[in-house]
Amino acid sequence: CVASKGWTGAQANSGTLIVTPASTTTYTLTCTDTTGNAIAKSVTIGIIPTAGPITLPTLPLIFQVPMPTQTGKVWTVAAGDHNGFQAALNQAQLGDTIELQAGSTYTGNFTFPKKNSGSGWIVVRSSKHASLPALGVRVAPSDASNMAQLVSPNVQSTVIFAPGSHHYRLIGLEVTEAISTKYIQTAIVAIYPASGNVADLPNNITLDRMYIHSQPTTGVQRCVHAAGSYVAIIDSYLGECHAKGFDSQAIAAWNTNGPIKIVNNMLEGAGENVMFGGADPLIQGANPSDIEVRGNYIYTPVAWKGTLNGGTGTSLWTKKNLFELKTGKRILVEGNVLDGSWGDAQVGHAFVIKSANQGGKCTWCQTADVTIRYNIVRNVGGTGGVSATSGQNNGHVLGGPTSRVLFEPNYFENINVGPYTGVARLIERYNNPPDVTYRNNTWNNSSGGTIQHYISAGSAPTATNFTYMDNIAPFGTYGVVPGYTEAGLAAAVRGTFNYSGNVVYGKATGYSSVKYPKTQLAPDYATALTVGKGANMSLVQSATAKSILGK
Repeated sequence: CVASKGWTGAQANSGTLIVTPASTTTYTLTCTDTTGNAIAKSVTIGIIPTAGPITLPTLPLIFQVPMPTQTGKVWTVAAGDHNGFQAALNQAQLGDTIELQAGSTYTGNFTFPKKNSGSGWIVVRSSKHASLPALGVRVAPSDASNMAQLVSPNVQSTVIFAPGSHHYRLIGLEVTEAISTKYIQTAIVAIYPASGNVADLPNNITLDRMYIHSQPTTGVQRCVHAAGSYVAIIDSYLGECHAKGFDSQAIAAWNTNGPIKIVNNMLEGAGENVMFGGADPLIQGANPSDIEVRGNYIYTPVAWKGTLNGGTGTSLWTKKNLFELKTGKRILVEGNVLDGSWGDAQVGHAFVIKSANQGGKCTWCQTADVTIRYNIVRNVGGTGGVSATSGQNNGHVLGGPTSRVLFEPNYFENINVGPYTGVARLIERYNNPPDVTYRNNTWNNSSGGTIQHYISAGSAPTATNFTYMDNIAPFGTYGVVPGYTEAGLAAAVRGTFNYSGNVVYGKATGYSSVKYPKTQLAPDYATALTVGKGANMSLVQSATAKSILGK
C-alpha cells in the first residue's frame, strides 16, 4: 500500500501510526493486490483547536504636546508678504514666534528649515490665535476668519518641512491650494524627507488647530504626509482630501518609525482616510510605529459617491476604505467615529488590516499589535478584514504576518444599507494571521441591510489563535464560512480557538442548534440586546462623545 495526500511512502493496510501535522488533514491509502487490481480510500481527520489564552496587542507609546513657553523674538509678518514670511522662517531661531496676519493670504511653497541655534520651539501662528477655540477643541471652516491663509499656486506642497527640521508648532493657519491648481502631487503639508537617512526625519512637529484642505473641484494625493518622528496633528480640520483615479488620504505615512499622534480631528478623505504603508520606505528598517488615532471623525461624504448614488457609473472621487494598515506596529485606534464607505475601487470596508511589502524592497514590513476599541462605525459596505499578507505582495518577503489584532468593544451600524453598499460581510480574515481577537462588539443592522456572513474566511488555515466571544451580530444569509457551521469554522483555525457567548439575530434560515451549538439565536436586534453582551455602550459613547464635533 502506498500513502499520499497527508502522508507518504509504503504503509501497512492495518495498524496504528502517529502522523503530522496536528491539523485537519486528508490521508489517502492506495493498495494493490498480486493481480494488479488497486483500490484507494481516503479519510479526513478533523482537528478541533482547543480554547485558551492568546496573545493580545502591545499598546503604543503615547506622547504629549503641551504648549511651549516662548522666550525669543516675535517676527510679525505683514499681510500678504510671502517673501517676508519665508525670510522669517529662514532667520528665526528656536524659541522665536512668527505671527501671520489673520484674514490675509500668503501665496507660495513655504519651506520650514532645520535649525541649529536657540532652544525650545518655533511657533508659527495667526495674529488672532487667541480668538480660536481653546486647546483641546477642534477648529472648523467657520474659524477661517481668525486664521492666516497659506496657498500653493502650483502643484507643489504648500508647507514643506525640510530634512532634519524640528520643533515647529503651527497654530491656527488655513493651508490649501489654489482653485486653478487642479492637483497637488504629494501633500498639502509635506512632513516627508525623500531620504534614506533617519537623521533627516523631521521631528517634534505639531499641527495645532489647523484648517488644511483641497478645493471642492481640485485633487490632492493627501492633505498631510506625516512621515516624521513625534508628529502630532491635533484639534484640526482636514477637508476635501480627495482624488479621482488613484489613492488619496487625509493622513498617510510610511518612511518613518513614528511616534505619531492623531487626536480630535476631522479627517475627510476619499481613497483611504488614514493609511500607514502604501510604498516602500527609503529608511532601512523604518516601520510606522507607536501611533495614536483617537477621538477623530473619520468621514467620507456620500455626495462624493457621485453618479454611483444613482446606481451607475463611478464615484465622483475614488473611494476605497476608511482606515488601512499595510505596515505599522503598536497602533491604537480609539474613540473615533468612522462614517461613510461604499463599493468603488474596493468593496466598501471600514478597516483593511494587512502586511505588505509594497514594492519588494521592504523585507522588514509587518503590521502587528493593533488595538481597535471604543469606536462607532457606521454607513459602510462591510466592517473589514484582517489578512496575514496582502494580495498585492506578489511573493515579496515580509518581516512577518499581520499579528495580534484586537477589536474590543466597538459598535457598528448601518452595514450595506444604500447608498453605502458593498461586500456585505462583517468579519473577514485570510492567509492565517496569528492572534486575532473580536470581543464584546455589537453590530446593529436593524435598518435592514443584507448581510452575507457574520464571519467570512478563506481556505484553511484561516487564522492561528482566533477569538470570537460575547459579540452581537446579524446572522446574515449564510452565517459563517467555511462550512456554514461552528465546526467548519473551528476546523479552519490552527492553535487556539475561543468561541463562546455570542448572539446572532434576524431571519437565519441557515441556523440550527446542531450547526451552531454555542451561538444563541434571537429573533431581532432588540431581543439580542437583552440576551447578549456585546459592546459596553456607556464606554463607547463616553469615548466618542466629542468625536463628531470636536468639542
